[in-house]
Amino acid sequence: MNKKQHENFFKKNDLILLIGAAMLVIGAILLTVGKRRWIAPCCILMAIGVVIFIIGTTIRVNEKEMRALLAKKLEGFDLSLDTLAVNERRVLRDAKTEVTESFEYDDTTMLRKTKNDIFSSKYTKTAIFPLTDAFIVRTRTVSLVSDEVKNRRIEMPYDSITELRVVREDKKLTFNKKEFNITTDHLVIRYSNGYKFSTPLHVDVKSKEIADRLLKIMNEQLEKSKTDN
Repeated sequence: MNKKQHENFFKKNDLILLIGAAMLVIGAILLTVGKRRWIAPCCILMAIGVVIFIIGTTIRVNEKEMRALLAKKLEGFDLSLDTLAVNERRVLRDAKTEVTESFEYDDTTMLRKTKNDIFSSKYTKTAIFPLTDAFIVRTRTVSLVSDEVKNRRIEMPYDSITELRVVREDKKLTFNKKEFNITTDHLVIRYSNGYKFSTPLHVDVKSKEIADRLLKIMNEQLEKSKTDN
Protein backbone atom coordinates (compact mmCIF):
# COMPACT_ATOMS: atom_id res chain seq x y z
CA MET A 1 0.00 0.00 0.00
CA ASN A 2 1.13 3.54 -0.71
CA LYS A 3 0.13 6.96 0.58
CA LYS A 4 -2.40 7.46 -2.22
CA GLN A 5 -4.13 4.18 -1.39
CA HIS A 6 -4.29 5.16 2.28
CA GLU A 7 -5.92 8.46 1.36
CA ASN A 8 -8.35 6.65 -0.95
CA PHE A 9 -9.59 4.67 2.07
CA PHE A 10 -10.88 7.94 3.53
CA LYS A 11 -11.88 9.52 0.22
CA LYS A 12 -14.01 6.53 -0.66
CA ASN A 13 -15.71 7.02 -3.99
CA ASP A 14 -17.74 4.21 -5.55
CA LEU A 15 -18.29 6.05 -8.84
CA ILE A 16 -15.66 4.07 -10.75
CA LEU A 17 -17.13 0.78 -9.45
CA LEU A 18 -20.65 1.88 -10.41
CA ILE A 19 -19.48 2.81 -13.94
CA GLY A 20 -17.79 -0.57 -14.39
CA ALA A 21 -20.81 -2.46 -13.03
CA ALA A 22 -23.21 -0.45 -15.19
CA MET A 23 -21.21 -1.24 -18.34
CA LEU A 24 -21.29 -4.92 -17.46
CA VAL A 25 -25.06 -4.92 -16.89
CA ILE A 26 -25.87 -2.89 -20.00
CA GLY A 27 -23.59 -5.09 -22.11
CA ALA A 28 -25.22 -8.26 -20.74
CA ILE A 29 -28.74 -6.95 -21.37
CA LEU A 30 -27.96 -5.86 -24.92
CA LEU A 31 -26.24 -9.17 -25.56
CA THR A 32 -29.37 -11.00 -24.41
CA VAL A 33 -32.06 -8.98 -26.17
CA GLY A 34 -30.05 -7.41 -28.99
CA LYS A 35 -29.40 -8.46 -32.53
CA ARG A 36 -26.57 -10.63 -33.71
CA ARG A 37 -24.50 -7.72 -34.99
CA TRP A 38 -24.44 -6.31 -31.43
CA ILE A 39 -22.44 -9.24 -30.07
CA ALA A 40 -19.00 -7.77 -30.72
CA PRO A 41 -19.81 -4.26 -29.38
CA CYS A 42 -21.50 -5.79 -26.32
CA CYS A 43 -18.51 -8.01 -25.57
CA ILE A 44 -16.18 -5.00 -25.90
CA LEU A 45 -18.44 -2.94 -23.59
CA MET A 46 -18.47 -5.73 -21.00
CA ALA A 47 -14.71 -6.22 -21.23
CA ILE A 48 -14.14 -2.51 -20.63
CA GLY A 49 -16.58 -2.70 -17.71
CA VAL A 50 -14.61 -5.57 -16.18
CA VAL A 51 -11.34 -3.66 -16.51
CA ILE A 52 -12.82 -0.51 -14.93
CA PHE A 53 -14.32 -2.54 -12.08
CA ILE A 54 -11.01 -4.32 -11.38
CA ILE A 55 -9.13 -1.00 -11.40
CA GLY A 56 -11.70 0.38 -8.96
CA THR A 57 -11.23 -2.49 -6.52
CA THR A 58 -7.42 -2.51 -6.68
CA ILE A 59 -7.01 1.17 -5.82
CA ARG A 60 -9.16 0.82 -2.70
CA VAL A 61 -7.94 -0.29 0.71
CA ASN A 62 -10.27 -2.08 3.10
CA GLU A 63 -10.67 -1.72 6.86
CA LYS A 64 -8.73 -4.91 7.63
CA GLU A 65 -5.71 -3.63 5.71
CA MET A 66 -5.86 -0.26 7.48
CA ARG A 67 -5.97 -1.93 10.90
CA ALA A 68 -2.95 -4.02 9.92
CA LEU A 69 -1.15 -0.82 8.89
CA LEU A 70 -2.04 0.75 12.24
CA ALA A 71 -0.72 -2.27 14.17
CA LYS A 72 2.54 -2.10 12.22
CA LYS A 73 2.99 1.60 13.01
CA LEU A 74 2.47 0.89 16.72
CA GLU A 75 5.02 -1.95 16.81
CA GLY A 76 7.80 -1.36 19.30
CA PHE A 77 5.81 1.01 21.49
CA ASP A 78 7.42 0.13 24.81
CA LEU A 79 5.12 -0.80 27.69
CA SER A 80 7.91 -2.10 29.91
CA LEU A 81 8.52 -0.36 33.22
CA ASP A 82 12.08 -1.72 33.26
CA THR A 83 13.10 0.52 30.35
CA LEU A 84 12.19 3.77 32.10
CA ALA A 85 15.59 4.03 33.80
CA VAL A 86 14.17 5.29 37.10
CA ASN A 87 15.56 4.78 40.58
CA GLU A 88 14.42 1.49 42.08
CA ARG A 89 13.06 3.29 45.13
CA ARG A 90 10.56 5.18 42.95
CA VAL A 91 9.01 2.04 41.47
CA LEU A 92 5.52 0.96 42.60
CA ARG A 93 5.71 -2.73 41.81
CA ASP A 94 2.01 -3.43 42.38
CA ALA A 95 0.79 -0.47 40.37
CA LYS A 96 -0.84 -1.20 37.05
CA THR A 97 0.39 0.50 33.89
CA GLU A 98 -2.61 2.16 32.27
CA VAL A 99 -2.65 1.73 28.51
CA THR A 100 -5.13 3.64 26.37
CA GLU A 101 -5.49 4.17 22.64
CA SER A 102 -7.90 5.86 20.29
CA PHE A 103 -8.34 7.65 17.01
CA GLU A 104 -8.06 11.41 17.21
CA TYR A 105 -10.76 13.61 15.71
CA ASP A 106 -10.32 17.25 14.73
CA ASP A 107 -10.58 19.57 11.75
CA THR A 108 -7.25 18.36 10.33
CA THR A 109 -8.01 14.63 10.21
CA MET A 110 -9.47 12.55 7.41
CA LEU A 111 -12.54 10.58 8.47
CA ARG A 112 -14.49 7.54 7.34
CA LYS A 113 -17.38 5.72 8.96
CA THR A 114 -17.15 1.93 8.87
CA LYS A 115 -19.54 -0.69 10.22
CA ASN A 116 -18.11 -0.63 13.74
CA ASP A 117 -16.08 2.57 14.01
CA ILE A 118 -15.27 6.01 12.71
CA PHE A 119 -11.76 5.86 11.32
CA SER A 120 -9.48 8.87 11.55
CA SER A 121 -6.14 9.45 9.85
CA LYS A 122 -4.53 10.08 13.27
CA TYR A 123 -4.19 7.58 16.14
CA THR A 124 -2.58 7.83 19.58
CA LYS A 125 -1.50 5.12 22.02
CA THR A 126 -0.61 6.09 25.60
CA ALA A 127 1.01 4.27 28.52
CA ILE A 128 0.94 5.77 32.01
CA PHE A 129 3.38 4.38 34.59
CA PRO A 130 2.61 5.33 38.24
CA LEU A 131 5.70 5.79 40.43
CA THR A 132 6.01 6.74 44.09
CA ASP A 133 6.23 10.46 43.28
CA ALA A 134 5.13 10.93 39.67
CA PHE A 135 3.49 9.55 36.57
CA ILE A 136 5.70 8.80 33.60
CA VAL A 137 3.68 9.03 30.40
CA ARG A 138 4.68 7.65 27.03
CA THR A 139 2.68 8.41 23.90
CA ARG A 140 2.95 7.51 20.24
CA THR A 141 0.88 9.37 17.67
CA VAL A 142 0.86 8.01 14.12
CA SER A 143 -0.62 9.08 10.81
CA LEU A 144 -2.37 6.59 8.55
CA VAL A 145 -1.79 8.73 5.46
CA SER A 146 1.88 9.68 5.91
CA ASP A 147 5.10 8.49 7.56
CA GLU A 148 4.64 10.86 10.50
CA VAL A 149 5.28 9.27 13.91
CA LYS A 150 5.57 11.28 17.12
CA ASN A 151 6.87 9.74 20.37
CA ARG A 152 6.76 11.57 23.70
CA ARG A 153 7.95 10.84 27.24
CA ILE A 154 6.71 13.11 30.01
CA GLU A 155 7.28 12.96 33.76
CA MET A 156 4.48 14.45 35.87
CA PRO A 157 5.26 14.98 39.58
CA TYR A 158 2.21 14.37 41.75
CA ASP A 159 2.70 17.56 43.74
CA SER A 160 2.50 19.63 40.52
CA ILE A 161 -0.83 18.17 39.35
CA THR A 162 -3.91 20.27 40.10
CA GLU A 163 -6.47 18.35 38.05
CA LEU A 164 -6.84 14.86 36.59
CA ARG A 165 -10.11 13.95 34.95
CA VAL A 166 -11.84 12.63 31.84
CA VAL A 167 -13.38 15.25 29.57
CA ARG A 168 -16.15 14.12 27.21
CA GLU A 169 -17.01 16.23 24.19
CA ASP A 170 -19.51 15.95 21.35
CA LYS A 171 -18.14 17.14 18.02
CA LYS A 172 -19.62 17.75 14.59
CA LEU A 173 -16.94 17.45 11.92
CA THR A 174 -17.07 17.57 8.14
CA PHE A 175 -14.85 15.68 5.74
CA ASN A 176 -15.28 14.91 2.06
CA LYS A 177 -18.67 16.70 2.13
CA LYS A 178 -19.94 14.34 4.84
CA GLU A 179 -20.88 15.25 8.41
CA PHE A 180 -19.71 13.15 11.35
CA ASN A 181 -21.20 13.33 14.84
CA ILE A 182 -18.48 12.09 17.19
CA THR A 183 -18.21 11.73 20.96
CA THR A 184 -14.65 11.88 22.30
CA ASP A 185 -13.06 11.20 25.68
CA HIS A 186 -9.73 12.75 26.72
CA LEU A 187 -7.70 12.21 29.85
CA VAL A 188 -6.75 15.73 30.91
CA ILE A 189 -4.01 16.49 33.45
CA ARG A 190 -3.34 20.09 34.49
CA TYR A 191 -0.25 21.41 36.26
CA SER A 192 0.07 24.23 38.77
CA ASN A 193 2.08 26.20 36.19
CA GLY A 194 -0.83 26.12 33.73
CA TYR A 195 0.49 23.32 31.48
CA LYS A 196 -2.20 20.92 30.23
CA PHE A 197 -1.63 17.37 29.02
CA SER A 198 -4.40 15.68 27.05
CA THR A 199 -4.56 12.26 25.44
CA PRO A 200 -7.51 10.50 23.74
CA LEU A 201 -9.30 7.57 25.35
CA HIS A 202 -11.56 5.00 23.75
CA VAL A 203 -15.10 6.13 24.55
CA ASP A 204 -16.60 3.59 26.94
CA VAL A 205 -17.54 3.15 30.60
CA LYS A 206 -13.91 2.37 31.51
CA SER A 207 -12.65 5.85 30.68
CA LYS A 208 -13.61 7.28 34.06
CA GLU A 209 -12.27 4.18 35.82
CA ILE A 210 -8.79 4.92 34.45
CA ALA A 211 -8.88 8.44 35.86
CA ASP A 212 -10.22 7.18 39.20
CA ARG A 213 -7.40 4.63 39.54
CA LEU A 214 -4.74 7.19 38.71
CA LEU A 215 -6.22 9.72 41.14
CA LYS A 216 -6.33 7.09 43.89
CA ILE A 217 -2.64 6.21 43.40
CA MET A 218 -1.60 9.87 43.27
CA ASN A 219 -3.51 10.81 46.43
CA GLU A 220 -2.21 7.77 48.31
CA GLN A 221 1.39 8.57 47.41
CA LEU A 222 1.00 12.25 48.29
CA GLU A 223 -0.43 11.28 51.65
CA LYS A 224 2.34 8.78 52.21
CA SER A 225 5.02 11.38 51.44
CA LYS A 226 3.51 13.71 54.07
CA THR A 227 3.55 10.91 56.63
CA ASP A 228 7.15 9.97 55.80
CA ASN A 229 8.23 13.56 56.18
